[in-house]
Amino acid sequence: MIRGMYAAAQDRRRRPEVEILRDRVAELEETVAQLRDQLGATGVPFPFEWRLNSQQTAILRSLYKAGDNYRTREQLAHAARKGDLLSDSHLSELCCTLRAKLKPLGIEIKTVWGHGYYLPKESRQIIDNAMRGQSAA
Repeated sequence: MIRGMYAAAQDRRRRPEVEILRDRVAELEETVAQLRDQLGATGVPFPFEWRLNSQQTAILRSLYKAGDNYRTREQLAHAARKGDLLSDSHLSELCCTLRAKLKPLGIEIKTVWGHGYYLPKESRQIIDNAMRGQSAA
């Protein structure tokens, strides 16, 4: 009986801790969602005909949402990853493949050596036109 009362008392003390932790988890999940959106991991639908996989789409979204600014390799890796960290070589491979797919459309991804990547204004305009249903070339 005493043992049961002791366990019940401990349970009552732990309950507020669990609620605090649940609230904190919810807060952190919302922060992650907002950061993913800022990095471009969500939104901005590209034409299906471009045949981009999910990681290429995430990278292009991030670059597109950056506007006149560049994205660091770390930012692009976070935008493109699916749970696991993206290795530097895998990111390079994704960017290379993405460049090859976009080049025939007139879209370029420029490198800012030592910093990251960006989409020139002309490339963003081509993407804007394609998303409005106009020709991508």
